[in-house]
Amino acid sequence: MNIISKTNKISDHFLFKPLQTNVFAFFRIAVSIHCLVFVLSIYAEMHKFFGLSGFSNREVTETFIRLKFIPRLSWFSDIFGGLFSSDTQMLHFVLLIHLIFIIMLLFGLFTRFSAIITLFIHLCIIQSNTFFLYGMDYFTTISLFFCTFMPVTDFSLDEFLLKRKTASPEFRRFCIRFIQIQMCFIYFFGGFHKAIGINWWNGESMWKALTRPPFNNFDFSFMAKYPIVFMLMGWATVVHEILYPFMVFTRFFRKYWVLAIITMHLCIGIFMGLYLFASIMIILNITAFLNKELDAVLSSLKLFATRASGKIKQLHFPDLKFPLRVFKHIKN
Repeated sequence: MNIISKTNKISDHFLFKPLQTNVFAFFRIAVSIHCLVFVLSIYAEMHKFFGLSGFSNREVTETFIRLKFIPRLSWFSDIFGGLFSSDTQMLHFVLLIHLIFIIMLLFGLFTRFSAIITLFIHLCIIQSNTFFLYGMDYFTTISLFFCTFMPVTDFSLDEFLLKRKTASPEFRRFCIRFIQIQMCFIYFFGGFHKAIGINWWNGESMWKALTRPPFNNFDFSFMAKYPIVFMLMGWATVVHEILYPFMVFTRFFRKYWVLAIITMHLCIGIFMGLYLFASIMIILNITAFLNKELDAVLSSLKLFATRASGKIKQLHFPDLKFPLRVFKHIKN
């Protein structure tokens, strides 16, 4: 009985220890900006990737969807197709609706509903052509799913205008743990998958990643004389990913290990051109394990804003009285 009670106490402390943090506001805003950039990047050529006359016909690619209830763009075509003269117009209409709900999520207006609709449309887009799917799409889906139930209404219009109640500190801790455990599984099994093959140990995978089109943003052909460099880079990647679940829960190594992983994703974005993949992984890492450091930065910014507003008040500009009262209300 003592063992069971101690286990319950430890698990309760681990999962539900009260936590006051503003990291979920950062998470909502960062994920929304990420989705905004993604949608704007595909808007002009949406019909080429997901249209009926694109690189791969949508009617053909959607036949690979095995389950009938999985969202897809043809649902919009069946409902709204008669309102548009072409499939391209229908696709642009879907993206426009998508943009509206992403912006609503960004500012936190009807946050839960906006997150659900954004997630639904995102799933419709990516599931309609799985040939172009890669890690970024899956992690964006995961992040939007988190936004549907986690306390992301901090610093939102829902909080300021609709006076929505904030989540309890216990639930905030649980959500942080949820993301942390998710990230640990992702990196451990990602590293394990790399470790069971030979390509990451002999440097071949790193060489291909940096020199094979379309990921060769820079010319690394001169490094062919130094294969040991690619071998060490491969070893470092495998070790960092496999040990991620263990090091991020140690007080001394946590910050440095997460910063090393973030640096790895920055390099992926810069040298391989996978900017969106790098951004969503950095957002998830910061939210999961750098929430204390982020709160310290936000506190410094709040202090700076307070001092700046005090100096502005001393300037005695009559025309600024109303904006200053609004700013003071939002700040408080």
